[in-house]
Amino acid sequence: MADARKYSDADVRAILDRALSQSAASDGLGHEDLLAIGEQVGVPREALARAAEELHEERLQSEAQRAITSRRRRWLGYHAALFALINALAFTVNYLTTPGEWWSLFSIVPWAFALVLHAGLASALPIGPGATAREQQRLATKKRASTSRLRVEPAATAPDAQTRGDEDEDASTRASRTAR
Repeated sequence: MADARKYSDADVRAILDRALSQSAASDGLGHEDLLAIGEQVGVPREALARAAEELHEERLQSEAQRAITSRRRRWLGYHAALFALINALAFTVNYLTTPGEWWSLFSIVPWAFALVLHAGLASALPIGPGATAREQQRLATKKRASTSRLRVEPAATAPDAQTRGDEDEDASTRASRTAR
């Protein structure tokens, strides 16, 4: 008797996720393996390849936006640390030299306003498509550079016997010269 069970898209995703996490291929599937599975279940190869490319682009865009947001927060942190350091120094000098006159407030108040403005702009400004595209390109270049550093160059070939003989002769010649 045929199995009459039906699965929703969410069920299929959950079943495949669970099966992949329990299988020996837990490091993921290759692109060709994915296309072959799609063909077996009736999904056209082109549609699956297009969906995989769209998912890849979405992940790149998300990664670029996270990198931009992270960089904005890092610069805000640098700004806040510089504000705290310099104004603490100014306040200390003010307190030790002229405790009744608070001239350090002339730098603290406007700089605090600028810091609050920086925080607001860093968190409220949307990330434009041009900035995202530049960041994606920067991340791709960085990824290529890191993978090229990981490549192991083949070992240099061993010198042949004639070259080794020449090197031994040069060493003996040098030794005889130094002995004189």
